Parts: sequence; C-alpha cells; structure tokens
Amino acid sequence: MSDNGISKSKQKRQAQASARAEQKKKKVIATFWAVFIPLLLVAAVVAAIVAYQLSKLDYSRYLNKDGKIKDVRAADYVDVNLAGFSYAKDDISADEATIESDISYALSQHAYVSDDPELEAGYGDKVQLSYTAQMDGAAYGDPVDNRDMTVGNEEIAAEFDDALLGLHAGDETDVDVTYPADSENTELAGKTVSYHISFKGVYQDPEFTDEFVKEYYSENAFAYHYFPSSVFLVLALGYVFALLRENRPRWRLIVLPFAALCVLLFVLFYPVLSGATYDPNATALGPSLLQWLPTWPI
Repeated sequence: MSDNGISKSKQKRQAQASARAEQKKKKVIATFWAVFIPLLLVAAVVAAIVAYQLSKLDYSRYLNKDGKIKDVRAADYVDVNLAGFSYAKDDISADEATIESDISYALSQHAYVSDDPELEAGYGDKVQLSYTAQMDGAAYGDPVDNRDMTVGNEEIAAEFDDALLGLHAGDETDVDVTYPADSENTELAGKTVSYHISFKGVYQDPEFTDEFVKEYYSENAFAYHYFPSSVFLVLALGYVFALLRENRPRWRLIVLPFAALCVLLFVLFYPVLSGATYDPNATALGPSLLQWLPTWPI
C-alpha cells in the first residue's frame, strides 16, 4: 500500500492505462500527419503543374485567323436543316456599348491617383485629398488624410467642392464653409468652418492594354483551377476536428463556431466563387465587403 492509499497493483494498472492512452494519442497524431502532409504536397504539386501548363497554353493554336477551328466544318459532322432557324445577330452578341461599359468598369476598379501636373479636377472626378478644419479659431476634428471623394457630390458642402475645381496634384487651398442654420448637424448649424486642403490628385483609369489584362486578370483562370484542391483541405479540417473532439474535450466548443464561420464566408463570397456579376457600389460597405486586400480581384 502506497502513502496515498492506492495499492501498488492499482497504481501499475493506472500507469499502464495512461501509457496506452498516450500511445494512442501519438498514433492518432502520427496518422494525421502521415495523411495530411502527402495530401498537402500533392495539392501543391497539382497547383504548380496547373499553373505551369496554363502559362504555356495557346488557346488560339487550333483556330484560323477568323476564329474558326482549323480544318473542321460542322456540316461534315452534323446534318441539320437550318432553313427553319432564324435569329438576329444583335440578340446573341454584345453590342459595343455593353463591351465599352464592361471595359470601363474593369479599368475603374484599378484607377490610380495621377501626379500629372496638367490634370485638373472637375465635376464628376474622383479625387484624393487631405484636409484640416478650424471653427471659432480652434481645431475642429482630427486631420483627415488621403480621403477619396467625387467632386460635385457635396459630401462635405457645395462650397468645398467648388474649391476643388481646377486644382492640380500638389496644390493647396483654403475655403470657408458656412453651414445653414437648419443643418442636420446641430454642432455645425449656423457655423463657419475653415478648411485647409492639400490636393493629392485626380484618379485616372489605366489604359486597356495586353499588359493591363495580364497584370490584373491572368490569375482568375488559375484560381478556378485551384478550387479542386480545397476538397483535400476540407477533409483535413474534418479529421482535425475529429481528433479535437476525441482527445481535447475542451476544444469541442470551437468546432461548431468555426463551421458556422465557414458557412458565413461561403455565403459572403458566393458572388466571387460563382463568377456572378457584382456591383461593389450596390452595398453600403462598397468593395471592402469582398475585397479585403487591394490585390484581391472582384
């Protein structure tokens, strides 16, 4: 009998049980890594192969200059009486206005602040600026840096927008804005605020060139080809959760919240995953709702 009142034989059985449990735990962990690491390596190799193959693909190598498949005539393979079919070309092809609109939208998503000294701000231009404000001889609010706004939208006041007209990158100007007595902002009602504006420049769309398409849209095809590897990630996560539930009871609490988070993110990013048309201006949060990083295409 030991000092703690437990017989030596019982202590031995407890030690053996503890050793078996520890051995089982190590075996489970070893099995996980033995499965997960090869799967991860396979996914990485597949992704690398796909990326390499995509970079070498020439999608037009089997086409004639007019876009038709070389040495292939549909009439040689299909016997169809087309006399009864009719359609208007405009019904099945995008018109020039639609094409130009899509290109313009794509360019606007990658607009940059131009430092061209000849480019001046006008109504409807998206601009970037910094400013400080004073009211009653004292600083009003915190300094605002690198704010984007559209001239003419009266985001601050009409007088403020008027002061931006004709400004060039690097210009500075001052403007006094007197707010009406019935202003919705009671703190500013009937007050005059003096703004000192540092104008950064006008946003300018890049040119639509092959380099533009390669820089911003070449990764889109690769992203869709990479999606199949996510199956392995889902299986690995499921296995990890099973291990946690079995060997770490306290960690069970994170399984359901994590799964719920995955479902939420799937719903949130479904427009991107499905390739659906998405207008970032249609939401209050704008592009930041889906474009968490500036390099993410939407």
